Amino acid sequence: MNGALLHRHGRLLDRLGQRRVGMAGAGEVFRGAAAFRDVQVAERWAGYIDATPDAVPVISPVDSIPGFYIATGFSGHGFGIGPGAGKLMADIVTGVTTPVVDPAPFRYSRFIDEGRLRTA
Repeated sequence: MNGALLHRHGRLLDRLGQRRVGMAGAGEVFRGAAAFRDVQVAERWAGYIDATPDAVPVISPVDSIPGFYIATGFSGHGFGIGPGAGKLMADIVTGVTTPVVDPAPFRYSRFIDEGRLRTA
């Protein structure tokens, strides 16, 4: 697969393909805007967007692994909702009886139904 990884839900994580697409897009910018024509790329960066099947983050303990907590699935919005998510996670981990918001919509277990992944 030339450096590609097949995600178990069918997504293809192709590092080489992403590099080609990124450089093709940069090439369009370089050709289309005179100010960028002589620019040399010194560094490039890309990351994956983590998303849950229902597009709602998981901020929750994992009941099957005592003491394990997870905060993921922010789908690129982590910088914006990170402070609130961090506060909610702190409330969950420390056992605050009235968390900053209702944690139920963010629970990991919403995807578990008799061992099968459930999507909304």
